[in-house]
Amino acid sequence: MRVSAPITNYIQATTLTNTGDMLTRDATKPIRIANAALGYVMQSRGAGNTPMWKGLFNLFTTQGDLLVRGAADVQRIAGGALGTYLQGKSSGALPAYEKTMPPLTTKGDLIVQGLTIPERIVAPPWGNVLVSNGVGNIPYWTGLFNLLTTTGDLWVRGAADPQRLAAGALDAYLKSQGAGVLPIYEKMKLNDTGIHIDNFARSTAGDLVITGVGFQPSVVFFLCADGTISNMNASIGFDNLSDHMCLTIRSNHTQIGTNVNDSIQVYRSGANALAGEISAMGADGFTITFSLWGTCDLTGLYLALP
Repeated sequence: MRVSAPITNYIQATTLTNTGDMLTRDATKPIRIANAALGYVMQSRGAGNTPMWKGLFNLFTTQGDLLVRGAADVQRIAGGALGTYLQGKSSGALPAYEKTMPPLTTKGDLIVQGLTIPERIVAPPWGNVLVSNGVGNIPYWTGLFNLLTTTGDLWVRGAADPQRLAAGALDAYLKSQGAGVLPIYEKMKLNDTGIHIDNFARSTAGDLVITGVGFQPSVVFFLCADGTISNMNASIGFDNLSDHMCLTIRSNHTQIGTNVNDSIQVYRSGANALAGEISAMGADGFTITFSLWGTCDLTGLYLALP
């Protein structure tokens, strides 16, 4: 509606006395809300209640202050001391600055959460690594790269931490000592690689399959003799699947010679002989294929190497 000039002048003259004053209505008539100090904001108080000025920006008195919701109004949290951090409290309680951080005095220092407060982990010497110590425990630095002092050194797991295994002597091999024990360097021995010694007998042609060796042989040595001892026939041979050779004493101990086609040959007088060679090698042994002329039998010994 249009307010007449006399009424408007009356309101201005009797109610709004300062620049920034505001006019509101109370229960029956207009009333003045005086202008507030710098930094205040007008806060509604709900229907039927007169709004009011509330301090807000003027609460900030110092650089670093924060504003939070208090029990009913906005209020100030003063900036914390150097090195402190703002920690939340339970619901309905104001956060607060506390628990001073430990000082980081050296380049490379770290801060971790301790049992109740943050703690400093001191920067270690060169070559250390940070090792997790499990949930609820502070990690720690331990030597790793700096353990290796000589070309050829190895890292191994010790009782609890990595440790150095010094480089071995020339031509030594790294040998396992079993679970829970550090390996060692030493010279290679046949017992380390595995050997197998056994015997057999044969009097017919065909394949003799030998198993139970425990590994796939790379070479087999044979010592064979005539089944009839008085004949005095024998052979000494070796076989790597591709080469089959032997030294043979034959014709009832009247001749001696070499054979580059068989690793086993027992040759009696006349046309009686039994010869063999390795025709296959497997993961647990080998196969000897024999050829028979006339009648002959033999007994043999062998040494298999991996």
